[in-house]
Amino acid sequence: MMAAITNDYVAVWREISGRLVPLIGQRGFAALYNRSLYASRADHPFLKTVGQGPLLPVDYAALQGALAQQNNAQAEAAISAMLQNFYTRLSYLIGESFTERLLRSILDIYSSGIAVPKVNHDHA
Repeated sequence: MMAAITNDYVAVWREISGRLVPLIGQRGFAALYNRSLYASRADHPFLKTVGQGPLLPVDYAALQGALAQQNNAQAEAAISAMLQNFYTRLSYLIGESFTERLLRSILDIYSSGIAVPKVNHDHA
């Protein structure tokens, strides 16, 4: 069951990548993803095992492997933190309204199956 859940988490990142790479490029997406991963490590130390670097495209297998070793609550909390960090950083770059239009539909699609971030507009 955990494998199916981690597949869903990775699917969210693939959807986001598919939407953003044409706009900001693979390097831009990788930079935001890696920064979000880094920022999420303080509260989710197991993410330190996920490699971070200029790998293009992003290595989702490492994230999937790290998530698969956690219980559902830990994995959901880590993904939610990463998505929140990503959303916030992207909002700083392209604006909150555009970020909302680009990502909300993706997050809404997956909200029934996985935890998605509750966007805190006070920090964006």
